[in-house]
Parts: sequence; structure tokens; C-alpha cells
Amino acid sequence: MIKHTAETISRLANDIDSLQEFYSDSIAGIWSFVPSMLISSTWLLCSIDPLLTLICGSIIPVIWFFVGKISIPIGDASKNVQKSIAEYNSYLRDFLEGIHIYIAFAMKKIFASKFEKACRDVVEESLKMSRMRSKAIGLNIFSFIIPQALAYGIGGIFVVNGRLTIGQLVIFANVLFPLLNSIRQLSGSWADFLTQSGRAQHLYELLDSPEERADGEDFTDNPHDTVIEFENVRYSYVDGNPVLTDTSFKICEGKKVALVGSSGSGKTTVHKLILGYYDNYGGIIRFYDKDIREWNLKALRNQVSVVTQEVYLFCDTIMENIRLGNPQASDEEVINAAKAAYAHDFIMEFTDGYKTLVGERGMKLSGGQRQRIAIARAMLKNAPVLLLDEPTSALDTKAEYYVQKALERLEEGKTVFITAHRLSTII
Repeated sequence: MIKHTAETISRLANDIDSLQEFYSDSIAGIWSFVPSMLISSTWLLCSIDPLLTLICGSIIPVIWFFVGKISIPIGDASKNVQKSIAEYNSYLRDFLEGIHIYIAFAMKKIFASKFEKACRDVVEESLKMSRMRSKAIGLNIFSFIIPQALAYGIGGIFVVNGRLTIGQLVIFANVLFPLLNSIRQLSGSWADFLTQSGRAQHLYELLDSPEERADGEDFTDNPHDTVIEFENVRYSYVDGNPVLTDTSFKICEGKKVALVGSSGSGKTTVHKLILGYYDNYGGIIRFYDKDIREWNLKALRNQVSVVTQEVYLFCDTIMENIRLGNPQASDEEVINAAKAAYAHDFIMEFTDGYKTLVGERGMKLSGGQRQRIAIARAMLKNAPVLLLDEPTSALDTKAEYYVQKALERLEEGKTVFITAHRLSTII
């Protein structure tokens, strides 16, 4: 199931913050004193008059039964609130990241209607949950008022009959008050618990997603003449719509192999399968003559450098974005990699040089500059296998020239697998 990035962020941020506040404030605060208050107050009331204590306390379970019936839907309502907030965040993120598209295509009315609906859904679902909580809290007040009324009413009769003294009745009423207040807090915490359980369900849908496997062995010290081999590989993103069907090929060590095909023909999928992103494929994929399913994925990926058409740069300095190829590399090694990728000159044109912040997704750099940063990163990693996925297709002639020269240096002594739309790109 495909989930929007903003929805995932909403679950990780909003839901966790809400649960943290619940556990630290509600649970810790109430359960630190409520049990002792209940026990001590009940014991003292029974010592004054067990019958009056039983009469006053008998109404509480009845009221709690109805409170529980009303509170049951709160969990689902809370879950719906979180879903509507996640959808709202999705629209907001799309607007902020794609604002130039909204402006260019005059999408103000279209977006405004969608965003307004998302806001309205948040309000409606929040009001629905608030109404449920208000009913539960309103009914819970009766568990506070009725026992007190019974205490004074029946307790007054007991005083007239000589069963109790006025002093005993006053003490009984004063002890009953904090007991009822503790019970009321417990009931309120139950409503909070149901609210947070809905949020927890929303969060655990994400946390229960299948994790990438961490098993397998490191076969790095056992190289083989055949670096990559596909044998009758089949893969589908959607059942019944195969992307790859009985795909077979070999890439030998030190060779440069190209795969040319139209958009949607499965070229990028081949790269992802080589990197072990998916394991629900048919057939066999071997890396250094070992089934990829037997490899430890971290060890496998350490053997591969990747340069793609769409380069992702983090909102950090140029130095740190290049250093991702080898986190232990020194500044000098980073600079040498940038020089080899023909990136040093344009980097030094910036006021802060290698300390220049590239902005979100590298927005302060041009396409050719981002591509050369990615090549410098791959050079610093210096893996024996290089995967190139349309690395020059979106560049102008000048940028492509420098990127091509950088790629020629990067490819030296490596096994290279290139994918492209056009044969001219490969040539």
C-alpha cells in the first residue's frame, strides 16, 4: 500500500508526541496516588459506616457501565481524527513542494477546494470525538454528585435514628469527596486511554510494516568472474501486471554493459533488484555467483555505487553530502573526489565553498552540479560495481560534457551497468 510521505511523518511526529504526553502526564500522574487514595479512603469510610459506604458506592458501577458503553467508539473516532490530520498534512506538503506547479497551471481553485475539504474533515472528525468525550465526561459527573447526595440524604436519616453522629457524617462526607474525585480521575483517564488507543493503532499500522531483513553472509572476499547474473527473473509491482518476465543476462567483471528500453520497461526495477530492495521476485539473481537472498544486504550494497538521473541531496553542506559515500573520509579525500568529478571549480565559486548549504533536495544547485556531487560521492565510496541510471538524460550540453568526463573517471577499473532510454545516450 502506497502512503504519502507527509502521512508517515504525521504518524511518527503527532501520534508519538500525543502518546508520550499521555503516558507521562495522565498515566504517571494518576496512578502515582489514585490507588493509595482509593484504598485508604474506602477503609476509613467502612470503619465509619459500612452500610452507608455500600449504598454510596453501589451507584458508581452502574454509572461506569453507561460511561463505558458511550466511550467504546472513542478509539475509532480518535483513529479517524489522525487519518484526517495525515491527509491534511499530505495536501499541505504537496502544496509547499509543488507551489510552482500550482502557480503555473492556475490550480488555486482546485487545490483550495481539496485543502478546504481536508480541513473540514479534520474539524468534523475532531468535533465527533469531542462530542463522545463530552457525553462520557458529563455522565461521569453523576458518579461524583449522586453518591454525595446519597451520603447527606441517607446519612442524615442515620443521624436522626442515632446510627451516626453529626461529626461522623461530616467526616464521612469529607473523606468521600477525595475518594469520588479519584474515581472521577480514573474514569477520565479511561476516556483518555481510549482516545490514545486509536492513535496507537494508527501508529502501529506503520510500525508493524515488514522490516528489511538483516540476515545473510558477507561474500566480499569471494569474488567471481560473473559479477551480476539474472536467471529467468520475474517481478510485478501489481499482481497480474508483470514488469519483468523471464529476464536473463550476465555481467562479467570489469565489463561495461548497457540496458536500453522505453519508460516503464523495467530498467530501474533491475537496478533495485540488484540492490536487494525487493525480495518477492521469481527466478534467481546472483551477485558474485551467490544468490542475493544469501547476501547480507549491507555487505552487498557496500560493493555497489549508484548514480541516478534524479539526485537526492540532503539539506546539509556540499562537504557532508559528498562524504556520505564514505563517512570516515577526511576533508582532503572529499576534495580530491570532487576534483575527480569536475565539481571542485564550481564549488569554490560559492562564498562558503565546501561549507555551502545546498538547500532542501539540493535546490541551490543546478542539475549538472547536483549530478557531479553525486558522482563525487560515488567516487569517494569507490565500490567495484557501478550502477548508472540515466545519469545524463536531463542535462544540457555543457553540463552533460562535464558529467560524461566525470563518469569516465568514475568507471575506470569498475564493472559498470548502465540503463538509458536511448542508444545515443549509451554511445
